[in-house]
Amino acid sequence: MKRVVLTYHFGEHDNLLEPICQNLDWDFICITNNLKLVKEKETTRWKFAYIPDSSTTIYKGNKRKSSAIKIYPYDVFMALSEYDYILNLDGNCIVKSDTQLTELCNELFEEDKDIAMTKLGAPDGGIGNVSAEAEQIIKCNRDSKENVDTTLNNILHHPSFNGEHQKMGISNIILRKNTQKVKEFFYTWREFYLMYPSIRDQLTFPLAVSHFNKKNASGIKLNFFSQSQHRQFNFLDHNHKYD
Repeated sequence: MKRVVLTYHFGEHDNLLEPICQNLDWDFICITNNLKLVKEKETTRWKFAYIPDSSTTIYKGNKRKSSAIKIYPYDVFMALSEYDYILNLDGNCIVKSDTQLTELCNELFEEDKDIAMTKLGAPDGGIGNVSAEAEQIIKCNRDSKENVDTTLNNILHHPSFNGEHQKMGISNIILRKNTQKVKEFFYTWREFYLMYPSIRDQLTFPLAVSHFNKKNASGIKLNFFSQSQHRQFNFLDHNHKYD
């Protein structure tokens, strides 16, 4: 069984954080358009998959590029078919030294789950929903009001959107089984993400879940990290905003 940790560096949004966890049975691969990072690498664990900008012209800007490829990396890194489990990490995230990733997989994927990630709650600690998250994005200046409002309006009026049972997740850590069904779900999410103007991928996640589960009898089965599982990761500040 093969397992891989993927991180993404587009532009100079973050420094590449050297892994400190053991997990020697996991590969660590950085997907990047930063040729300087590849040429001047000072790492013993990360291998690089260099993606020239000429091959990703459909993505406008490094934030859009990073999020779209994080959601659906299969187009740019064909070797993913070799792996049974994929852990996506944002560039500012690191696995703690005592974290056992294989044990975490065993915990999170019991009961036939497909994906594990961080649950997104409301700013006041209540149950998260796409409208509350849209307000928070605008309030924190993470995207323009015009982009967010347009995206939200399209989501709320999409015939597949389930407004009563929204599944809100954060994409900074995504652990997935690498099955055909999971691959098809992430393709669905990427298509919705690219369809609407907001650069914040968490907005289209509940729509992707609703749409995929409506079209597929087995549905996508989600698990969310408990607090103790989430504490097995550290989060640093980003260097600066995406260009």
